[in-house]
Amino acid sequence: MPKDYKNELETIDKLLEGYSNQSKNVNKIWLSLALICIVTITSFPKKTSTSTSVLNDSTCCNNCDPIIEPDKIEILGFSIHSDTYFALATILIIVFLIAFTSSNSQLIRTRLLITRISKNIPEDDQYKIENISIRDYVDAMVVSSINRVAPIAQMLQGKKFLPESNSICRFMKWLHAIYYLILKALSMSVLYGVPSYGLYVAFIGSFNAHGYMQTFGIPTVLYYYFFVPIAILLLIQLIVVDLVYTIINLGNILRKQGENK
Repeated sequence: MPKDYKNELETIDKLLEGYSNQSKNVNKIWLSLALICIVTITSFPKKTSTSTSVLNDSTCCNNCDPIIEPDKIEILGFSIHSDTYFALATILIIVFLIAFTSSNSQLIRTRLLITRISKNIPEDDQYKIENISIRDYVDAMVVSSINRVAPIAQMLQGKKFLPESNSICRFMKWLHAIYYLILKALSMSVLYGVPSYGLYVAFIGSFNAHGYMQTFGIPTVLYYYFFVPIAILLLIQLIVVDLVYTIINLGNILRKQGENK
């Protein structure tokens, strides 16, 4: 190698360690979020007629309001009113969405830093480091995040890595791109579909039999117009960012093998 890039490579290795730790954190947070959402979705009453029971007393006068007793949900041996549980689930989903978005955003920013350092090494020299491209080295060393599907599509390249993967035929590039797009669509539908539907179910279920929402003392206005909209905005941000990177990667696949997420 005409120049010693020791400092750049050491910096990249440190960033790779940080990226892997953040990736593990992202995976754990999403799995926790998905577990809460799945329990919430499966606990929602299938029929509204079974969500409440009206207790009629023959001694009650005709002008008396019926006594409405809310359903109870059994979770880990504990019994809890359904509206209380769903209200708690709504808050937990919002908290985990904030944590997931924050960790995922930092993960992306760390990857951008790795790319920034890599650009300090001329492209011609990047392939001379133990005959391995820096991009392939980075992909091999990091712990993949839960939304990364590129390696599955890259298997279509066989044993080709950078730079020889740039020379694959146009048909294989299109096949690679289509396969990647299908995998990414399935991944995004699960990653963001489960939290979205879980938040919706929790929000609907948090209303009690009288139509009032259980908010644990949180002002209803704050609940309606701040917490829930923030969660929706976070989901939109996650989807938009993922779509942007998907479009960029599709372009890289069709032009030449680029950095994949």
